[in-house]
Amino acid sequence: MANLDTGYMNALSLGYVASRIVYTFVYLNNSSNGQAQGRSFIFLTGVGLCMAMFVSAGRKLEG
Repeated sequence: MANLDTGYMNALSLGYVASRIVYTFVYLNNSSNGQAQGRSFIFLTGVGLCMAMFVSAGRKLEG
C-alpha cells in the first residue's frame, strides 16, 4: 500500500525470518544462563526489523 521498494522490504523480511530461525536454534540449545542475553538480543533484532517496516511505510505515506 505504501509502495516501498521491493528489495528493501525483502531484505527486512528475510532478516526477520533469519532472526527467528537463529532465536529458535539458540533457545533449543540453551545450556547456560549466559545465552539469555544473546537470545534477548536476537529477539529484539527481529522486533526492530518489524518496526523498521512499519516506520518506513508510515514515513512513505506521510510524505
